[in-house]
This record gives sequence, C-alpha cells and structure tokens, in this order.
Amino acid sequence: MKRELEENLFLNGCQIYIAPLGSLSPTTWRSKILVKRAQEAGAEVYRHQLDSAICLACNSVSVMKLKSFLNEASPPLVLKADWLCDCLDEQRKLPFDRYR
Repeated sequence: MKRELEENLFLNGCQIYIAPLGSLSPTTWRSKILVKRAQEAGAEVYRHQLDSAICLACNSVSVMKLKSFLNEASPPLVLKADWLCDCLDEQRKLPFDRYR
C-alpha cells in the first residue's frame, strides 16, 4: 500500500530532490539515469535544493545518511530508488539490472 502511494505521488508529477551524496553525485552515470527516468515519468527534478520535495536516494545511500545530510530542515519524504526503477522498467520493458 505504501509503495503504491509513493508511486502515485511520483507519477502525479511531484518534485524529486537528488541528494549530492556518494554515488548520487550529479556527475555520475547512475544519477544521470535516475534524473532522466524521473523526467520521463513527468517529475520535475531539482538538485541542491532543500525544500519539501521528495528525496530520491539510490540504494547505496542509506536513509540515515540522507537525513543527516538534510540536518534540521523539515524532513521531506525519503524514498529509495528501487520502486522507481522497477516501475519505469515495467513501462519500458527493460530489465532492472541494466541500469545498475
């Protein structure tokens, strides 16, 4: 149920915040793929902004690490990327591992 709600929020054009951490550095291929996929699904993607946007963290970035990066800012909803990749892979008929 929670995953379905998250997918609906995302696919309804919510904002995505890409955290500049580790393998989610804006210059890495993984980050670029996630940004491209988010945009293809109709989301607006913002980098280096702390607001009420939904946070998208790749699997190698822990929720705790992301929250510590956000410090005392009002914590946005923190999501993992696996549900997003699964959802878009299903639409594009591509295997999930191809983008890892």
